[in-house]
Amino acid sequence: MDLHHPSPVPQSLEDRVYTMLLEAPDLDAVMSPLCWAAGNTVPMILSYGEHDSERVIHSNRRLRAMLACQAGPVACHVHQGEDHFQTHTALRDPSHPWFARLSALVKETSQ
Repeated sequence: MDLHHPSPVPQSLEDRVYTMLLEAPDLDAVMSPLCWAAGNTVPMILSYGEHDSERVIHSNRRLRAMLACQAGPVACHVHQGEDHFQTHTALRDPSHPWFARLSALVKETSQ
């Protein structure tokens, strides 16, 4: 959520943002979802793993608080027992509860 990190530890999750995600290091702030929360009307479901990094957990909580002040509905779910990568790889299972939450949100907001 907050991609800016002043000095990420090499090979860390934060360092991967700079080496694998961003086209240029100076795009870290502008590409951070936290910078785009104002005026949001899009329904959002945020999620993170119980064993995610402190930075990811803090960023999700911060973004949820920011989005809660906007017009679009927001929910945040903690995936028990999962770390950062398990929350993503678990989505290959179409029966994962995340899909049911997303489906309910789409139905709720499309009426």
